Amino acid sequence: MDPAQMMTREGGDIDVMIKASGPVTDPALKTARLAAQLSRLMDGRKVDVILQSEGLARLPIHNVAERTGVSL
Repeated sequence: MDPAQMMTREGGDIDVMIKASGPVTDPALKTARLAAQLSRLMDGRKVDVILQSEGLARLPIHNVAERTGVSL
């Protein structure tokens, strides 16, 4: 099955990584709000937002996002 078929069948979640140039206050709240806003704009599709910022732990998901993501 090609990726386009998988997205249609499995819901096609959207993953977004934001790279901030400095520290971010209330990062959990801000990423949750952004995910909700994007989801509403995309007719309820699930959107996951991860944040890379000074002062936040770098997790393995950040490496995956940088390796496999598309820069906008």
